[in-house]
Amino acid sequence: MNSLRRRPQSACLGIVLNFIKPDKTADFEAVMSKLKEALRKSNKPERKQQASSWKVLRAVEPAGNGSVLYLFTIDPAVKGADYTVSTILAEAFPDDVQALYKQYATRARQPSLTLAKKLTSASASQATRRLSRRSLGKGGPHRLSLE
Repeated sequence: MNSLRRRPQSACLGIVLNFIKPDKTADFEAVMSKLKEALRKSNKPERKQQASSWKVLRAVEPAGNGSVLYLFTIDPAVKGADYTVSTILAEAFPDDVQALYKQYATRARQPSLTLAKKLTSASASQATRRLSRRSLGKGGPHRLSLE
């Protein structure tokens, strides 16, 4: 179960690995763009905080199963905030949420992997850098700005 998206997050750092079908990357990136817009245009202060701490990175090299790996880093996680993508989209785009969620839901090759950990800010930054170097390929990640 994806605890980061399904219930409010209280950890200091969240990392989600999303394994996307190669033919669905444009759909995934389109939904991430709408997610960014939803967070930014929200009147809720916690959504604005989420927008500034939620980064989306794309791996340069394919994952082992041919998927395209997208990494969410949430540093720091906003205590008590709900990170459910469909909830955030529904708040901003109530008329479009079903189509957006369908586009989002059909993207995965396998379930996302979520890690949520309480870390000091120094160790959180180190963990993110280490994970980026190890998991995202020799050329480094391509950043999709969610900030």
